Amino acid sequence: MKIGVLVFILSIVLQQQAEGYEAFPICTAIERQTNAQIHENIVVWRDERNGNEDIYGRNLTTWDEVEICTDTATQREPCISNDIVIWIDCRNGNEDIYGYNLTSGTEFDICTDDTLQTDAEICNNIVSWKEIYDGIWYKNLSTNNQKQITTNSGVQPAISNNIIVWQDLRNNNWDIYGFNLTTNEEFEICTNPGNQANVAIFGDIVAWTDNRNGNSDIYGYDLSSGLEFEICLNSSDQNHVAIFDNIVVWDDERNGNWDIYGFDLSKNVEFAICVAPLGQHMPDIYENTVVWYDGRNGNADIYGAIIPEPCTFLLLAMGGMGLLRKRRGF
Repeated sequence: MKIGVLVFILSIVLQQQAEGYEAFPICTAIERQTNAQIHENIVVWRDERNGNEDIYGRNLTTWDEVEICTDTATQREPCISNDIVIWIDCRNGNEDIYGYNLTSGTEFDICTDDTLQTDAEICNNIVSWKEIYDGIWYKNLSTNNQKQITTNSGVQPAISNNIIVWQDLRNNNWDIYGFNLTTNEEFEICTNPGNQANVAIFGDIVAWTDNRNGNSDIYGYDLSSGLEFEICLNSSDQNHVAIFDNIVVWDDERNGNWDIYGFDLSKNVEFAICVAPLGQHMPDIYENTVVWYDGRNGNADIYGAIIPEPCTFLLLAMGGMGLLRKRRGF
């Protein structure tokens, strides 16, 4: 009987990991909301409710929604770190980078050079971006110092602490490179003959999409050990990687439409986060909260889900065991 109960508990946990977790709506306003990003309890996104592209946010604790930038020009690609939101802004007739301080309620420009800026990312006081035809740049918001770190072969930078990573075309296919802001040294992360893209970083762990096997898979690299490792080699495509602590998340086409999956590096366990119909895309994660844009309502909305702690899995399973006892009378 004890073995049967344990099997029942395990089946509940495995079912939860396969079917995903309960999703909750964050923004279902008219028109499209996409490009969700999260830091602590604040979610920001690109929003088309006003007939152009604006930046909105929501406090998940108070549930207050905030207009971050509703300028009549286009604003897109928001990113958030602590109380600073940044985005790409077209108000000056080209693509610049602007920011907003959620604490003070003030907007400020970060880079308004005549060339185009795109792919902006922020971590703490460091903003990095792709300067069209001029490589990867970064700016320290505390000192206002700005510096170029690559030639024009790099795109889509990501930052964690003092490390910037990006995908790079210098070898005539997309590879992953990094730069240490403390030592001012560049280094290779992955130069496999396949294409590596959509890079993300948290601490010493770098993750990216990789087509070395003929489809888009997820690989990782530990900066401290110098070791590369596989994260997801499912035969379908995986895309848009994000990482926080030991959890890597991505959107995944294994079920015939795009869903959200995750992988716990500390437990070597893959799990579904959201497998709702009509597609979920471009996840981001902070602690155990995952956000993404979602097509279940016929247009793009912002949804989220909480990844349960291991003890929560056990409580769910124990609840199921209690139900089994009640039904079977033991």
